[in-house]
Order: sequence, then C-alpha cells, then structure tokens
Amino acid sequence: MAGTQAEKAETPAQGPGDSVGVLAAAVILFIAFGSLVAMGLPIVTALMAILGGLALTNLSGYLVPAPDFTVVFAALIGLGVGIDYALFIVTRYKDNLQNSDDPESATVNAITTAGHAVLFAGTTVVIAMLGLVTVGQRLMTGVAVGASATVLVTMIAAVTLLPAFLGFIGHGINSLRLPRRTSRWRASTGGPAPTRRAAAERWACTVQRRPLVTVVLACAVLLVLAAPTLSMRLSPARRRVQPHDRSSCNSYTILSEGFGPGYGAPLIFATKAGSKDALGAVVEAVSATEGIAFVTTPQVGKDGPPPTPWVHVYSWTSPNPEAYCTWTWPLYARTT
Repeated sequence: MAGTQAEKAETPAQGPGDSVGVLAAAVILFIAFGSLVAMGLPIVTALMAILGGLALTNLSGYLVPAPDFTVVFAALIGLGVGIDYALFIVTRYKDNLQNSDDPESATVNAITTAGHAVLFAGTTVVIAMLGLVTVGQRLMTGVAVGASATVLVTMIAAVTLLPAFLGFIGHGINSLRLPRRTSRWRASTGGPAPTRRAAAERWACTVQRRPLVTVVLACAVLLVLAAPTLSMRLSPARRRVQPHDRSSCNSYTILSEGFGPGYGAPLIFATKAGSKDALGAVVEAVSATEGIAFVTTPQVGKDGPPPTPWVHVYSWTSPNPEAYCTWTWPLYARTT
C-alpha cells in the first residue's frame, strides 16, 4: 500500500537480505581479487553511494509518493549495480598497475576505458527503470523514480568517489593478499611462477572458436530453465505471501473463517449496461454463475462520460488461479 514520506521513514533501509548480499559479494570479490583492499573498495563505494541514493529517494518521495518497499527495492538494486560498476574500474586499475603504469596513469586509463562502460550501463539502467512510468500507475512511478535515483548516484560515485579512493591507495590495492600458488612457487624456487592463462581467458577463447555451438547450447539451457513458466499461474496476493504475525494476515484469516474464503479477495465487475433493465440482467447473470456466492448492489463510477456501473463479486472459493478459472470464463460468457 502506498504510504506517505513519514510512514516510509520508519522502514529500515537495509534488511537481512542486504546483509547476506554484502557478505556474499565480499567473499566472491576476495576470492577473485585475492586482496582485502581490492575487495573492500567496490563494497565501500557501493554502500556510500546507496546512502546518498536513498537520501535522494526519500526527498523525491515528497514529489512522487512511493510505497514503503521502495527503499528496500532501491537498496538492493543500488547494491548490485554499485558493486558491479566499481568492479569494472578496480579490475582495469589493477591491470594497468600490472602493466607498469603509475597509480595516477592507471586511474586515468581505468576511468577513460571502464568508466565509459559504467556511464553507458548506468544510463541504460536508469532509462529502463523510468520505463515503469509508462505503466500509468502512480505506485510504480514512485518505485521507478526511487530506484533510478539510487542507480544514478551509484553510477556517479563509481566515476568520482572511487577514483579518489584509488588516489589514496595507489600500489596498496594489492595489500593484505590471499596466499596463492604463485607466492608459494616463488618462495620455494626463488624464481617467478610460470605464466598460465586464467580460466576466464581460456573459456573466452573456447567460445570464440565455436560461437555457433555456444549459442545453441546457451539457448537450449535457457529454454530448459524457462520451461516452468509455461505452467505458471498468476493470482492476486494471498495470505500465505505475508508474514503470519502481521495484523493484515490475521484479519484476512478471521474474515475468511467468518464469511467464507472468497470474502477477502472480491473481484470488481464493470459493465457497459446503459439502462437499469440491462444492468439488472447483468447482475442476474453474474449471480447465477456457478461459483459466485454474492453480488453487491450496483454502483456507478464517477469517471466518464458515460459513467461505468460496477459490482463487487464474491466467490465461494479462495483466491487461487484454479478456482478463478472455473468461474471467471463462464461469467464472461454469460454477460457478453
């Protein structure tokens, strides 16, 4: 339910899911970079950018009201893209240092190469999120503005705040390293470790040698993973999607026990009937449909012209896709 800015202030910016995501990202980055400093830079940059993005989201809430989950949604989006964008630049910076560049030149080269990719990717995400505005629902407009603001701040932080961090760290980007086989080889033999292509490089070469086979295999895997969507059933939100300790869940259970399982999820049935006789015939047809428990007195909407009559329709069954399919189609057939 959409809430005011004062209501959203009580919503925490981060939840358990955010903490688990940060921890998982830290482990993966530490294994990939092999350095605590290199691991911490993308995470610190992303978290600081999220704070600024959430502040901007709260400010925009005074102009575009948003639901209370917008803060959590924006934080998750910002965490993902923030770490990703900073990861691009840090990786390029480390490669430049390895090629004997000084820290300043390495930073400049990283921003002029990976930084351009970050700006392009971030702008694409912002435009895609703002596409929710075209849905025409005020609820989704607030979500789109809040998430876009957070992504915008993380993108700007990746090309401004992160280079400043790199300027302070310099060659210390590889400090607090994870022991690797190359270090053990150098300690035991006294010489440099033999060069070996990374697994990602070998995989990229394999894909380039067999592009057609790779495309076919990738499409086959994606189709297999997407196959369950063919049997997916959509339905209104039910009690089981809410925490059982919430008052909304308890009230839904009490109403369902007292008035029937279909009371908590009525359908709004609108008609174009222009006269009282035609409207009465529609209500009678709706009431006579199998699975319908009760139909309310017709109401006339204020939008128009012409105004649209509508009724609330209650079913005998709970709001699940199987039950809806058994009576919504006969209802449509009887009233058209």
